[in-house]
Amino acid sequence: RALVDALSRALTRARRPLPVPQRPDLLRRAADLIDALADVGEQFVLVVDDAQLMLDVAVLDVLLSAATRHARMRLIVCSRGRHPIEARAAGRLDVVTIPARELLLTAAEVRELGRRLDVPVAPQQADQLVREFGGWPAAVRAVLDAADGCAELPVAAAEQYLVETVLPGIGDQQTLRDVMRFCLPDRLTHHLVRAYAIDQDRSPDRLVHVIESPGLAERRYVGNEIELGYPSFIRQILRAEFLRRYPDEARAMHQWLARWYLDRPGEAVRAFEHAARAADWPLVAQVWNRCSAHLLLVHPRVVVDVFAGAPPAFVAARRSVLLGLEMAAGALSAPTGRDPQLGVLRAYTRSPATTASPDLEQMSLLDLQFVGVGRLIALRMTGRFDQADRFAEQLEGAITTRIGAGDDPGDRRGWFWLQRGLTATLQDRYPEATRAYERAWETRHTDAAHITANVTANLALVNALVADPDQARLWLDRHARYDTGDTWGHYLVGAGAHLATGLLAVDALDSHAVAATLDQLGDGAEEFELWPLVVALNAVHHLHFCTDKATALDALDRAVQAHHPDLARSRAAVTLLTRARAELLIAAGQGNRALRELPRDPGRPPHPVTAVALARISLLGGQLDHARRLVEQTIWEPATNRRTRLELLLIGAQAAHRMQAGEDARRLMSQVVNLGRRSGTLAALATIPADERAELLGRARVHLPPDDAARLADTPSPYPDRLAIVELTQRERHLAAQLAETASRQQIADRLYVSVNTIRAQLGTLYRKLGAANRGQAVRRLHELGLLGVETRGIEPLTPALQRRCSAN
Repeated sequence: RALVDALSRALTRARRPLPVPQRPDLLRRAADLIDALADVGEQFVLVVDDAQLMLDVAVLDVLLSAATRHARMRLIVCSRGRHPIEARAAGRLDVVTIPARELLLTAAEVRELGRRLDVPVAPQQADQLVREFGGWPAAVRAVLDAADGCAELPVAAAEQYLVETVLPGIGDQQTLRDVMRFCLPDRLTHHLVRAYAIDQDRSPDRLVHVIESPGLAERRYVGNEIELGYPSFIRQILRAEFLRRYPDEARAMHQWLARWYLDRPGEAVRAFEHAARAADWPLVAQVWNRCSAHLLLVHPRVVVDVFAGAPPAFVAARRSVLLGLEMAAGALSAPTGRDPQLGVLRAYTRSPATTASPDLEQMSLLDLQFVGVGRLIALRMTGRFDQADRFAEQLEGAITTRIGAGDDPGDRRGWFWLQRGLTATLQDRYPEATRAYERAWETRHTDAAHITANVTANLALVNALVADPDQARLWLDRHARYDTGDTWGHYLVGAGAHLATGLLAVDALDSHAVAATLDQLGDGAEEFELWPLVVALNAVHHLHFCTDKATALDALDRAVQAHHPDLARSRAAVTLLTRARAELLIAAGQGNRALRELPRDPGRPPHPVTAVALARISLLGGQLDHARRLVEQTIWEPATNRRTRLELLLIGAQAAHRMQAGEDARRLMSQVVNLGRRSGTLAALATIPADERAELLGRARVHLPPDDAARLADTPSPYPDRLAIVELTQRERHLAAQLAETASRQQIADRLYVSVNTIRAQLGTLYRKLGAANRGQAVRRLHELGLLGVETRGIEPLTPALQRRCSAN
C-alpha cells in the first residue's frame, strides 16, 4: 500500500493521469503505476529509501520485473544493511553495490559539510570527528547541527542521535538486543555468530541477517573469515546500553565468549578479558591456568589490568598470579631493549615466590610449572647447579604425577624441559641438553609460541656447539617460523639462535656475520645465563679475525669479573672460558701463561675441550710425542664431541707430519677431511700455517672448493710457528719468587736456608733455562712467561716498581 501511494503521488506530480485500476491486487496496481511512470520521460529513477523495512519478496519481484522490462529505468535501493534484493537481482540485472565505507566522510569532506551548514570546522576538529566516528555521515551531521557556534564540538550529540533516533528504528526489541549483544566481542565474525546461534538453538542464517539488517555493522572479508565491523563509538555506546538494560545477559554473553575463545588457538587474551568482564573469577583462573605463558609474554598489560580488578583473596591464593603480576609489571615499567628483559628475568628468579623452598606436594600443576621452574632457574642463576639438578628431579616427578592424574598442563608443558635443557647446556652436557629440548619440542602444539621458539633456538645452539651444521640450520629454520617480536622477552627467546648463527659464521670464517651477531648479543658482561657462550664467541672472533689479542683478553676478564664467582665456576664457563683464554694467550705467544690457565691432573686425562689447548701448546713447543699422546688419550672419549674431535685430529696430523710420520699424518688428515665435510667448519683448518695445510691436504689427496680455499687464504693462522715453554722445578719456582722480591743473593740464601754458593749455582741454571744473562733479564723473562707466581690474566707490562728493581740488579 505505501509503495502504491508513493507511486501515485509521483505520477500526479508529473501531471499524468493515473491508470485506471483494472485489478484490485495492490502488487499489480504497483506494476501498472511503474509502467506509467516509465513512459513519462527519457529516464526513470525509482529510489527506495529505508529499504530495510521492505523485505516482502513479492514486492521486490515487482520492482525487479519492472526494471527488467524498462531499459530506461534505474532502481536505487537504500538500506541500513545488506538487502535481499541483491541476491534476487543477481543474473537478471546489472547490480552495483555501494558499501557504507564508500560513503564515509574524509576530514576534507567534513569541513565542506560544515561550510554548507554554516558551521566553521577547523582542521583539527575535522580530524577529531573522523577519528571519533569513522566518518559516519549521520553522526557527523548530528554533531554539526548541535554545534550552534560552540568552540568545542558537541560530540555527545552523536551518542544522543544513536540512542534516541537510530536504536528505536532498528526494529523489534529482540533484534535490538542481538545487535547490542554482538557488540561485546572486539572482532565479530560470521563464524562466531553461527557458533552462538547453534549453541542457543537458533537459526544461524537468520541471526546473521538480524545483526546485519540495521546497517550499523559493515561486512568485510578478512582471510577466510567474514567479519562485521562496527565503528568504535557505535560499539562503545551499544555495549554500554546493553550492560545498562540487560546486565545479566551481558554477563552471560561475556562468559560464553570467554569459553568460545578459550577453545580457539591464538585467542587466549580475548578469553581472558571476557572472563574478567563477566567477573567470573573461576573462569579467569581456568584461562590463566591454560594460557599463562602466552598472556604474560605477549599481553602483560592485560594481565595487570585483569588482576587489578580481581578480588584480593583470589590473587593472594595463587602464587602463580602473584609472580605473574610482578613480572608483567616489570615488563611494562621497564624501557625497551635487552637490559630491561634481563631485569624482568632477574625479578622472576629473585621473587620471594621462587627463592623460598616450595612444598611440591601442595602446589598446583601451574605453580609447579611456573613457580617451581622459577625456583630451578634461581638455583641455576646463582651457580648452584648440583642443587638445581636435584630439585629438577623432584620437580619432574611432581609434574608427571599431576599430569598423570589428569591435570591440564596448559601452555607450559615444555617450559620445564626447556629449563632442564638449559641447565644441561650450561653444564657442558650437550647430549643430555638435546634430549631435554627435544622433549620440549614434542609438546609444541600445546605450548605458547615463545616457549617453542626458545626450544628451537637452543637446539640450534647445542648442534652448532658440537659442529653439526645441518641440524643447527634445520632448527634455525624452524626458529624463524616463530615471530616473537611482539613479546617483551624477544631477546631472551632468540639468544640461542643468535649464538648458533655466530658459531656457524665462525666455522665458515665469515667475520662480518660474526661481528653482526655480537652486535646483537653484546659482550657477555650482562647478567644473562648464556653469557659464557657469548664471551667465548667474542674470544674466538678476536682469535681468528683480530690482531690485538691483549684487548680480547682484557674484554674476557672484564666479562668474567662482572659475574658472581659461582657462575664463573660452572662447568660450561670453566671449560669454554679457560679454553678461550688459553687459546688467546697461545696466539699472543704466551705459552707458559696459557699452561697456567689449564687444569692438569697427572692421574686423569684432561677434559676434551681443554685437551685441545694443551695439545696445541705441546705441538708449538716442540713436544710432539706429548701432543700425540694427548690426542690419543681424549680423541675417542665419550665426552668428545665432533668439533673437539676434529680439532684434536688436526693437531695429531700436524704432530705426525712434523715427526716425519707420513702415513700417520695421511691417515689422521683423511679423518679430518671426512669429519670436516660433515661439520662444515673451516675454522679448524685456519689454525695451521698455509704451507703445512697444503702439504697435509696433499697427503690426504684433497682439493678444497675454490670458495673455501679463498677464505682460508684470507685468514692467516692465529698462532705462532713456535712457542717457547719453560718448565720450572719446584725449587726453581721458589727461587724465582725470591728473585723478584728480595734485594740480594744473601737474603735469598737466608730465606731458603742454603748457602750463597748454592744460590749462585741455582741462579746460573735458572738464567740458562730462561735465556737470561743477568738478574734483570731473568726477572723480566719470568714476568713475560707468567712464572712469577702472581695470578695474571691479560698481557701486562712490568710495573714501575718491578722495573726499578730489575734495573738495580
